[in-house]
Amino acid sequence: MRSVLVSLLAASVALGAPRVASAAPAKTESAEDQLQYEQQAEVDAAIEAWARGDWSQVRARLEPMLQGGRSLEDPLLTETALRYLADATLQDPNIGLDLRKQLAGGYVDRLLDADPDWRPPEATHGTEFENLVADKREKRDRDRLDVCEAQAVGCQADLEDLQVRHKQLKKNYVDLEENFGKQEVEIREIVARNRAIALVPFGVGHFYNGNTALGATFLAAEAAVGATGLALLITRIQGCERVDNPDAQETIRCDTSSAGKSQDQWVLHRNAETFFGYAFITLLVVDIVIAQILFDPYRVETTRRVTRDELERESAAGEEPKRPRRNRKQAHGTLRPRPIPTLLRGGAGFGVSLRF
Repeated sequence: MRSVLVSLLAASVALGAPRVASAAPAKTESAEDQLQYEQQAEVDAAIEAWARGDWSQVRARLEPMLQGGRSLEDPLLTETALRYLADATLQDPNIGLDLRKQLAGGYVDRLLDADPDWRPPEATHGTEFENLVADKREKRDRDRLDVCEAQAVGCQADLEDLQVRHKQLKKNYVDLEENFGKQEVEIREIVARNRAIALVPFGVGHFYNGNTALGATFLAAEAAVGATGLALLITRIQGCERVDNPDAQETIRCDTSSAGKSQDQWVLHRNAETFFGYAFITLLVVDIVIAQILFDPYRVETTRRVTRDELERESAAGEEPKRPRRNRKQAHGTLRPRPIPTLLRGGAGFGVSLRF
């Protein structure tokens, strides 16, 4: 290695200064090799001293390199140094027995920390060293066994606790499921409604919406106003006669003097007739507008309460929901047209009645 270093330096000087920088990595690598070479030499010298039985010499060479938890460059070299150092320390008579076992045990612990399955090579070290290694391994095994037993006891206690909690949770789940099945739910059958029916006046839209009172109010008001206006119109027409007019097919002429009324009374009569006519039309418009505002596009047809268990059984069996019978006294907004015969002044006729 030294000859390689000398040759590299000579080549860099011969080729000039620019080549010196390129030789720096080789110098660094050779420094590491040099350190490992020196450590290997020290270990070899310590082994030779161990073979001669010079235990103090072995400790003097290896302890400076391994004290304080230090390691060598090569892991295999570290294992060899620790093994021979521990054996030499254990056999050195210059150290007390207890101190020897303590120091040697520390080196063996480092070997077992690096590899828990480590064993010394056979027929190399003495019986005392092998016994120390066996004692350390046995102590470690006992410690691991104690830890495993403690963990097993803790796991068994946790298992029993979890089993009790699982049993309680299972019971709570069964009770909750039973109570959930007995819980009543409300089922509503909702149908779509026709907005065109709400355009029919005389309270029909309100009856269809289910607002019976409002529908009856509009029906009574429209009937009263319409009947009053119609009565005024019939009264006025009865005091008039039809005459032929060459410009038109027919006209009505009213003789105010023959009826015993003045012109002002006839004007007042016509104004009242006009007022009730406009009032009737206004009521019709207001009736339709309010019915459209209050119109609900959906109606609850039926409502019933069943338990969840019954509902699930019906769903599983594919049965249709049972509809309760409608109470005749219950207000509803169903429009039912019916044809009826009608008797007129000039003969018979046909009419339609609306029933809600």
